[in-house]
Amino acid sequence: PDPRLVAPAAAAYEIASALSYLHAHDVVHGDLSAWNVLLSSAGAGADPSDKRGFVVKVADFGLARSLDVEQHVKTRNYGTLTHQ
Repeated sequence: PDPRLVAPAAAAYEIASALSYLHAHDVVHGDLSAWNVLLSSAGAGADPSDKRGFVVKVADFGLARSLDVEQHVKTRNYGTLTHQ
């Protein structure tokens, strides 16, 4: 693989993993955008094989909501207008 794409692909995977975790627990973020993805320096406990030097964190759960089993119809828009 192209070495320039390794870090962005790994970051995208981490974001997708975070969303998968939320969805598995019936939670929708509601406002995922570049502004709500944080890069934090890799500290203690970081994977030593990961040479990026950062970990990805999804933030700002102000519009997050729990999925009601009975509620399958979208009744209103949420999130950042430019990202819908």
